[in-house]
Amino acid sequence: RDGIVSRDEAERMFDLNDRCANNDPAWMAFFVEGLTDHLVWRTEPRGHVSEEDARFLIERIRKDGRIDSRAEFELIVTVIDRAESCPQELVVLALGAVRDVVLQGSRLLFGPQRRRAGVVDAADVEALRTILYAQAGDGSLRVSRQEADLLFDLNDATRGADNAPAWQGLFVQAIASHLVNPLGTPRLPTRAEDRKSTRLNSSHQSVS
Repeated sequence: RDGIVSRDEAERMFDLNDRCANNDPAWMAFFVEGLTDHLVWRTEPRGHVSEEDARFLIERIRKDGRIDSRAEFELIVTVIDRAESCPQELVVLALGAVRDVVLQGSRLLFGPQRRRAGVVDAADVEALRTILYAQAGDGSLRVSRQEADLLFDLNDATRGADNAPAWQGLFVQAIASHLVNPLGTPRLPTRAEDRKSTRLNSSHQSVS
């Protein structure tokens, strides 16, 4: 009734998720919301993810070497999204998971079950956009050097592939954000403005 208030209770949640397969869909919602509340709002400083809490989350999620399930991926993205600030390691872990999904095409962490290895699909773009915009806390785009390098790796690995049209726009905006303002102060469009720009560009392409 009082939520997940201790690290022991959080550990038990992870143990249940690791040991049980074919869970009811309601489990993922309970797992994500409960642990997000614990990590973001029930530990100090409230509203922020500390280095200690970030290490706990990363160690638990990577206990077997990688993000293994939709629940784990959804948890880390939700924590990044809800927190006013979080260590960069969490963002890099989430972006790296998307990169691995794109390159391998076999892990079902988000989006539809059928994936094309080596292709940035629409679901991949949406996942990347959510992670990149979420970390700012105010809907603006902030990109570190490590994140920019990861995006460059993804772009190089999928060059010439049948990528979603929105990928190129997101990639260019993200790299521009890093180059214009390496420290991360928001200067480029908000998420809402980015979505509007994407829709307009799609409309122009259709007319052409």
